[in-house]
Amino acid sequence: MRYNTQKKAKKAGNIYLPNGFEKAFYNLNPSQMNQVQEDLMSTLAWSTTTFYSRMRGVYSYSPREIEVVESVFRALGFDAWTGERTFLNTAEYETVKHE
Repeated sequence: MRYNTQKKAKKAGNIYLPNGFEKAFYNLNPSQMNQVQEDLMSTLAWSTTTFYSRMRGVYSYSPREIEVVESVFRALGFDAWTGERTFLNTAEYETVKHE
């Protein structure tokens, strides 16, 4: 059985991102991983199973889910979809942290 495809996601009004946010998640340190998991699960009402399925890109994302995932990772200085650092220095982190 193949999981969600781009065509099915588009029909449902969702966006299919085949790799999810797995790269960014595994670039975090363990305490940040726990924080991200708790934030996403509580904000989006995801179960643990749903969290890991979405993280790996098994299912498509609604526009609201994309917005929340991106904001959680942005607050920690990572791009949610590529796993790259977005803050190059502490001053940039402090600016976003206090917004």
